[in-house]
Amino acid sequence: MGTSQGNSLPTNTLTRPLLASDWRRFDYYAPRIKALGYFKNEYADRETYLWSDPTIVLPERAVTYDIVYQLAFYRRGRWLLPNLTHLRWNIHDYHYTDHLPLFLGPHLTSFAFAFRPEDTPPEDPYDPEEVTRGLNALVELCPGVTELEMCPSYPRGIVTASFDFAYDCLRLEGFHVNTALHAPLDPAFISYLAAQPHLRKVYLSMDHETAEDLATFLSAPLLVHPFSSLQNITLRVPYIRTCTTLLQLLDDCRLFSIRFEIGHSPFGEEVHCLFETLRGQCAKYTLHTFQIVQEDLCTCESQPHSAPEYTVSLPTFHPALYFSNMRFFMVDLPLRGWLSDEHLREIADSWPGLVDFTFLQIEKTGMRSPATWQGIAYIVCRCSQLITLNVAFDSTQGYITSPSELPEGLRPNNTLRFLDYIDSVLPDDPYPFALSLFTIAPRIASIKGTGWDPDTNAPLTHDPYAFTKQVDTILCKLRCEHYGEEYTLDVYGKHEIIDFNTEGFEPLPGNEWNPWAQP
Repeated sequence: MGTSQGNSLPTNTLTRPLLASDWRRFDYYAPRIKALGYFKNEYADRETYLWSDPTIVLPERAVTYDIVYQLAFYRRGRWLLPNLTHLRWNIHDYHYTDHLPLFLGPHLTSFAFAFRPEDTPPEDPYDPEEVTRGLNALVELCPGVTELEMCPSYPRGIVTASFDFAYDCLRLEGFHVNTALHAPLDPAFISYLAAQPHLRKVYLSMDHETAEDLATFLSAPLLVHPFSSLQNITLRVPYIRTCTTLLQLLDDCRLFSIRFEIGHSPFGEEVHCLFETLRGQCAKYTLHTFQIVQEDLCTCESQPHSAPEYTVSLPTFHPALYFSNMRFFMVDLPLRGWLSDEHLREIADSWPGLVDFTFLQIEKTGMRSPATWQGIAYIVCRCSQLITLNVAFDSTQGYITSPSELPEGLRPNNTLRFLDYIDSVLPDDPYPFALSLFTIAPRIASIKGTGWDPDTNAPLTHDPYAFTKQVDTILCKLRCEHYGEEYTLDVYGKHEIIDFNTEGFEPLPGNEWNPWAQP
């Protein structure tokens, strides 16, 4: 077996016919493979975020159809990987979907697939019947299967087959199927899911009528404790009040991950009521991930509302600080809001294990945030595992120019990779911005923003794209000066130096400086 590499991913290819010795080696390793299609290291609170978009999940090496065909044709047993328990099938496996049954062995417990029909190549058109047949046979081929995940959305026939799977599954533990493009789930099916004693993960999509009747049909006498084992939920509904209602129906739940997708902008008081209910219903130490976003914005709600009742801040979601193990927190709604330095300090002290934080990633709010570099430095350095930060602040105030100016007891964060300053106030000179960012997060890999304009009828005070480009160039020079060969001899540093035209260096290939590398 050899490799080839053009403009795309490195590809494994067969360079000669398979021999008996090859099969002995294959038969030795094949039974040891338990999971296929997964990263080497995955974390439960980032799981769906990592693989649900098929275009960002790239294998280290692509496998050609010829290899799979040869393995299938000359295999010695019924299944290629007889002890496989977890299988994830995405766009990079699409070409050999006709061989999918060879991976559906008796020990499989979890099956997930993700590829958008529009991503399939024209020379190999998408065949939904092929996927439907696989789903229809899934329970029969894999009697121990307990979880099905499908993302993004698929034709009605595939979705219907997934419903049949849920009814046929002997021990349903996961049903995370995106049904948003089709008729929402009916009350009977939702009640069936709610009655499953082992269900841990679920995706629920409801129309307005079903959402309004949720409390009624989930309070039926035969349904004493709906969703009694639930840990991971994605809920797509028109209004936020349905999210609050569902939480009220979950008695002493132990939720681990929550994602709410709503269709209409809520009032600030409704958001606060949601968090108050969450605090009263969910166990303190189990919740790691919380996201609430508004999907499919209509034209009238594409910009944040200016009325006072649509304003939010830390007091709005303060009850969420009760959950001390929070790692992924996102409030992405078309509302007006701001955080201060004191707010950022309180968030950091309450959630020291934070990995990803987003607050109102909406453009042109017209509000000048009171937060400064002092608050940003505290949350970045206090949350030492923070990778992504999306928040607006006044970047002209509270500069941090050296590590000695950091809050007492804190050190620079070497894990922060992504900063979106949204519509922050920007300085005239990008150097103090870049120096402050380098001081608190020297390995930052990507920054972006939209600038801020106090007069919505005037052009932006600063061009955010040109500003970001200038900051990137300054950061590149600061890394060259600070890290020396550790940066200039590395692949990532090499590309940055070329991109930002930093002169005076002749970088060579390396592999240490990587946006996701550990410090």
